[in-house]
Amino acid sequence: MIKKMKTWTEFYPQGTKEGDEEQGFFIAISRHLKWKWRSVAQLSKEAKLSKQRTEEIIQKYYKNGVILQCPTNDDMWGYWENHLDMLPKASTTATQDDHKQRLKNAKS
Repeated sequence: MIKKMKTWTEFYPQGTKEGDEEQGFFIAISRHLKWKWRSVAQLSKEAKLSKQRTEEIIQKYYKNGVILQCPTNDDMWGYWENHLDMLPKASTTATQDDHKQRLKNAKS
């Protein structure tokens, strides 16, 4: 079973200079649902960070699965909560599968 993923607010370094930069980055990447994918240039502009710093933040959180890369454009990034369809589906246990099968058979 897949564990519940954390949101960025649960583990960014709050109250530090680094945390302030990351907060600006995450606000830029997560709050614009009209644009699910954001370019590095657009993220750095909105978060008021250098492109290098923006890429450092992306790499830090990409490794943790918080940031997702667009499958059709390598320069575009998105926040996991805005792309739930791209996350792996939770696997079911044998007990859950058996339960579903029994309910299905009972309806027949």
